Amino acid sequence: MIPADIKWDPNATPPQFTDNEESVIQVGTHIRVKIVGTRAEVGNMFAIASIKEDYLGLVYHKLFEPGTNIFISCLQGA
Repeated sequence: MIPADIKWDPNATPPQFTDNEESVIQVGTHIRVKIVGTRAEVGNMFAIASIKEDYLGLVYHKLFEPGTNIFISCLQGA
């Protein structure tokens, strides 16, 4: 599920979803999604996701620029 203003453009290079302004979703784009449903089969798992709510969609953050390494540390409470 995507917002109505974002359309598939198969003629773009590379093919992408775009609103013809600032939003471009193509291979390698980081997006935040809400998982709506899942289905599992032997050897496969499928998911339906949405970017149609607040705080979902494109992630604009310097950490996600190409070539940037992200290290996450988890600390457990005593």
